Amino acid sequence: METKNNIYDVIIGLLSGEMNRSNSASRVTYLLSIVWNGEYDKAIEHASTENGKLYYDSQFVNRIKFLKDSLLWNQFSLIEKGNYIISCAKEYSFLSNTGYENLKILIREKLFNDFDSFDDNFRGEIKEIIKINDGVFFKILHEKEGVKYFISNNTSIVFHKLEHAILHYFSPTYFSAMIALVNSDEKSPVYDKVIIG
Repeated sequence: METKNNIYDVIIGLLSGEMNRSNSASRVTYLLSIVWNGEYDKAIEHASTENGKLYYDSQFVNRIKFLKDSLLWNQFSLIEKGNYIISCAKEYSFLSNTGYENLKILIREKLFNDFDSFDDNFRGEIKEIIKINDGVFFKILHEKEGVKYFISNNTSIVFHKLEHAILHYFSPTYFSAMIALVNSDEKSPVYDKVIIG
């Protein structure tokens, strides 16, 4: 009979094993993605190819099959599964404190597309999630850089003002034209360089 201990051992085995991910935080978000999207079969298929066998440890497929078929695991809600995975990850230091807190918020809000963007302290700590129509914006506090804003599913652009993020989301062309105009004149009263990167 399976127990929570069996599930715990499988999760820790997956997070500490090889799964074609370069660091522990990316292994956590990959496992979250498999579970969140119900892509157990896809993960098994990928790891079972000749090429996949080079990058996944020998127990990966068995462990994923266990989760897929586990009656106990499948009684949990997606949020419970996500929280369980990140709790195991934090216990074994596979996640930083910031990564853990960020993922906890993203799981609660069901923003799984942003798991990879906030799984560590690189961008900073999520302080607030702002939702406007179908737009989702993150207010982030970075230890050295202060408050920044990001748009969900597009964290390559850093905004220093929420208004800029909102404008870019709803009208990227207009935003780009305005920023080019404003940034061309440092004497402008609204001059505020936007960092792209």
